Amino acid sequence: MFSRSIDQELSAWIKRPSRKPLLIRGARQVGKSTLVRRFAAGQGMDLVEVNLERHPNLNATFATFDLTKIFLELDSIAGCSIRSMKNPLLFLDEIQATPAALAALRYFYEDLPGLPVVAAGSLLEFALAKFQYSMPVGRIEYRYLGPLSFTEFLAAAGQDFLLKVLDDASNDVTALSDHSHEQLSKAHRQFLYVGGMPEAMSQFLINQDPNDCQAVHQSLLDTFEGDLAKYCTGSALLRARQIYRQLPLQVGHKVKYVNFSADEKSREVKQSLEQLAMAQLWYPVRHSSCQGLPLGATQSDDVRKVLFLDVGLMNRSLNLRWSHVAKLEERALCNEGAIAEQYIGQELLYRRESAQKPNLNYWLREKKVGNAEVDYVIDDFQAIVPIEVKAGKSGTLRSLQYFMEHHKSPLAVRFDLNKPSLQLIPYRLLSLPLYMSGQCGRMIETEVDAAKTGPGNWT
Repeated sequence: MFSRSIDQELSAWIKRPSRKPLLIRGARQVGKSTLVRRFAAGQGMDLVEVNLERHPNLNATFATFDLTKIFLELDSIAGCSIRSMKNPLLFLDEIQATPAALAALRYFYEDLPGLPVVAAGSLLEFALAKFQYSMPVGRIEYRYLGPLSFTEFLAAAGQDFLLKVLDDASNDVTALSDHSHEQLSKAHRQFLYVGGMPEAMSQFLINQDPNDCQAVHQSLLDTFEGDLAKYCTGSALLRARQIYRQLPLQVGHKVKYVNFSADEKSREVKQSLEQLAMAQLWYPVRHSSCQGLPLGATQSDDVRKVLFLDVGLMNRSLNLRWSHVAKLEERALCNEGAIAEQYIGQELLYRRESAQKPNLNYWLREKKVGNAEVDYVIDDFQAIVPIEVKAGKSGTLRSLQYFMEHHKSPLAVRFDLNKPSLQLIPYRLLSLPLYMSGQCGRMIETEVDAAKTGPGNWT
């Protein structure tokens, strides 16, 4: 079981006297159930786990909103009196199978505020979309969980020294030696192939061989495709399968319905894409005009590009082998740019605290002559920061330069395969290796502050 960055937030939640029931949201197989089990063990709590998918008859009981009746059933399933336990944690897993339990969470908060309650479920967004009850607004808290990050990967692999190197380098880049840069780049290539799905990572850690993940990746992809039948039927199911298989090929590209299916109506393709997004198999990166803060105020739901669930699953979908990814800097792959963009995208998507719903933007300028596009744009630290992603050690920055000339941004960021550097060309450009995506927030904050006072002193 892996240590996750969300652990500290859960620890703060459990200590709060005004604690509310917690609803964990995320795609299937990202480790929601394992997270709760490990958290309870780490806190020394007695976990009472009830898988509501195995007890669909409980929906009628939860619909009464009568805690006496509800705990009569829950105690029977647990084989103990939950409310009499000294240090319990009630975990309602697969809560989407019992929609009334979502509404009943407010009564756990109002009538039993001392009982810690966590809920989670797969395909939860569909249950919420067709929810028949009044959601307990202000009575529950949300947390969002995605695949493991590269930093979490290093921790799981026991690479404590490399973690320290990253931490030191984020404070002083001169502390990064050439050897450490090579070791981090090597570990990062492993992560690009393994990805952040917990089951794939567990398989990798047995022999430290990325090749061992292929069967796990394929099993997960097949499972997600099998799930489509849970929310699609008939011709819609066939269309969803076709579009699902196209998603990894479209990473980094603007959504054009004809690229997913030339034979289907745009309206139907759009509907299927929305369903796949609700299942969190892909994430829409929305265009923002970047005319001011927040970026979401000027984002477009009609202009968006594709970010897949996980980079490891993406590589498997593209039939890439470990031998292809292992030497990315030495060979040219037609998908290498998309791989790097997918990786940075999924890292940026979950860069903030887990209570915030994941959201990511990019910038696009479409003209008959002279299109321009910046891979990602973030509005952290009260500043608009454009981010360009390069799969190699070189590449032009025309779009980034155009953006900086026409927008008031204190800093631009480039991710590539080089060691860190700060340049004034004439705008302030922070260049970071791909493997420092987890540390970029701290470094961006430092450089945004520095931009207000004067030029930097390292290159």
